[in-house]
Amino acid sequence: MAPSVLQRLRSLAAVPTLVLSAAAAATGDPAAYAFRVLLDEREIGAHEFRIEHEGGREIVESRADFDVRLLFVNVYSYAHRDREVWEDGCLARLESETDDNGRRFAVRVERREDGTRVETRDDARTVPGCLRTFAYWDPSFLEAERLLNSQDGSLVDVAVTPLGETELRIDGAAVPARGFRVEGEQGLRLTLWYAVADDRWLALESLRDGRVLRYVPREADEVRFPDGSVLAGRG
Repeated sequence: MAPSVLQRLRSLAAVPTLVLSAAAAATGDPAAYAFRVLLDEREIGAHEFRIEHEGGREIVESRADFDVRLLFVNVYSYAHRDREVWEDGCLARLESETDDNGRRFAVRVERREDGTRVETRDDARTVPGCLRTFAYWDPSFLEAERLLNSQDGSLVDVAVTPLGETELRIDGAAVPARGFRVEGEQGLRLTLWYAVADDRWLALESLRDGRVLRYVPREADEVRFPDGSVLAGRG
């Protein structure tokens, strides 16, 4: 596998990817969400989440596990664990551990009066203002010009372009959606879709070097994207 594809897997796994239901938000009950991760239509792993609402805070726990095989040989593995606490739309705390094919990362974040403290294995610094991760579950993250990579603690400058309204078909049902393009450093180029009706995050796509990486809901048997491509079946 080309290094650039591995880099795309690492960057995507380090960001929260959560569909939050209106019912869970209203009741405060914990909810679990899961996504299938596919590379060139081949399933390589999953990203799962649990969210709770507690006293005006959102607590998100996620885990991602990828295994890329070539001719039945595992050529790349990735495991990421992340716990984030959000208050008033800003990151209040974060703890993450990552095993990137044998290379280990750890990040700790805490919001303080003078800014947000970010600590990694290599350094520590204080970032002024409201800090956000790639929090796809909350479309307001699209307003940010800089985001935290929760794997390595780096800050990524991003630019967001609205793509207008379109349609995804999930298990045969047409879902009106709004598309957004997110671009950033080191070739970051993502496309996101949100449901027009309730801003639910529906899917993600990354295209680089002719290869396509996608996140789709685990419960969906078939997803048809606006360009006509279809992801069907499992495994």
